[in-house]
Amino acid sequence: MKKVMLLFGLFVFMLVFVFSGCSKDSGSSPSQPAATPTPVFTLIHTPTVNPTPGSVGGALNYDVSLEGKQYFVVIDNNQDETDGYLFIYNNLCTAGNFTNFSFQPNFGLGSNYYVYAVVDMDNSGTFTPGDYLGYANASSPFEPPSGPSTFLPNTGLSIDMERYWYNVTVNVTMPGTSAGDASIGLFSESLKPGISPEYGEETLPSGNNFSVTLYGVEPGTYILGGFADADGSDDGDPSYGDYVGVYNTTNLQNIPSEPNLNINGNMTVNLTMVDVASNVNGTITAPGTLTGSPYVIYVSTGPWSDGYEVFTGVEGTTPASGTSFGYDFFMFYPGTYYVTALVDNDASGFDNGPTPGDYAGICGVTPPIADWEHPYPVNPSTYLPGSNKNITCDTVPGPQ
Repeated sequence: MKKVMLLFGLFVFMLVFVFSGCSKDSGSSPSQPAATPTPVFTLIHTPTVNPTPGSVGGALNYDVSLEGKQYFVVIDNNQDETDGYLFIYNNLCTAGNFTNFSFQPNFGLGSNYYVYAVVDMDNSGTFTPGDYLGYANASSPFEPPSGPSTFLPNTGLSIDMERYWYNVTVNVTMPGTSAGDASIGLFSESLKPGISPEYGEETLPSGNNFSVTLYGVEPGTYILGGFADADGSDDGDPSYGDYVGVYNTTNLQNIPSEPNLNINGNMTVNLTMVDVASNVNGTITAPGTLTGSPYVIYVSTGPWSDGYEVFTGVEGTTPASGTSFGYDFFMFYPGTYYVTALVDNDASGFDNGPTPGDYAGICGVTPPIADWEHPYPVNPSTYLPGSNKNITCDTVPGPQ
């Protein structure tokens, strides 16, 4: 990783050596002074040509077309960019998702070397965040070879390039140790069910304090969130018995609903996790006497009657008397939802929705419910998490 970190501060010197003629024959030596060329920030573009056969060649691979951008392929035999390099070749990327390269170095080959490539995306003449970077014999520029690992001559090199943005190190503190994995991620939108982070890392912490690094984060504003499967239940989403955390708060009643962490450089941030606890509560009121029947509360982003996917907030059994009872559950995904309560008075189950004689209600909708085919308002209106999310039910009618 030393080589990667040095690139940000020092790659400017490598790029200008191609113009100043600086090179080295056999790598650095303690007796050789470090070269100090005058920085040149204007790149000299060479025409896009079909590479001719040479002693070193292969392909640069990337995820989008970089046609017309200048690339550099560098050969060196140590990790010190300040003392020059053995050879550097530059040309322009061709159309498509790869560019073939081929050249003849001006020194004798026959050993292992560092071989890496840069695509200068901003034409700055320096290696800057946003440029593409890749190493031969490495799956990612964030895990470069630990030593010279590419034998030359070789005309079959394949260098996978990735856009090299910023590295975000997250120092995590948990209230205890975890029996399962911890997942840390950056989300460009609000935390939402079923949405994967743009940048994420999963690890098995060895203690209650650990760090993860999210590599290649594009500049922008994100929500940083994470949870640990503390009890080893492997539920997928955080649940009771787990630890959960969101950047800039430890209050589960006040989980940020919008991105609040600005990434504009390499940075280190802290994330404090807390025990999962209920952050939604309210009261369900029935139109008749409760008899110890099963109940469930569903949460959805669209009308459940229109086939929108729902997830269960909580389920249980009503009291055997009275007309109301309290409920609570944990909600990790802040936002506005439909919240539907069903009481299964005939014990027929919930797979097909309520049946005649059951109790049903929607948070924010006041009975009577006249149209059971379309009981939902046009837009969801219940913001979660929060307190006093009360639901008044009506009796599901028989055939009309």
